[in-house]
Amino acid sequence: MATGYNFFCDLTENVGTVTISGETDGAEMSLLIKQAAAIHTIRKANFPSNVKFNNDTYTEPGTNNKSDLLSFKYFGTSTGLFTWFETSRTSNLPE
Repeated sequence: MATGYNFFCDLTENVGTVTISGETDGAEMSLLIKQAAAIHTIRKANFPSNVKFNNDTYTEPGTNNKSDLLSFKYFGTSTGLFTWFETSRTSNLPE
């Protein structure tokens, strides 16, 4: 992974576990998660244990066709943490 990446996840079904590999110290990542249109179904994404969210939790958008924009920074070898930390979140963005 280079120093910055942007990813999009359209939740058309539940996601088992999000896989992140090739991390380097100081890498930054943004993830746009969209809750796809569905009737009475809110889909979920599971994140690995080395992804830490503000307030220790993340709940996917609860409204169809709304998105959340999450940003993270990786702290690895230099700190011994080997962890992605959430740095910002914008919730319920319109389509």
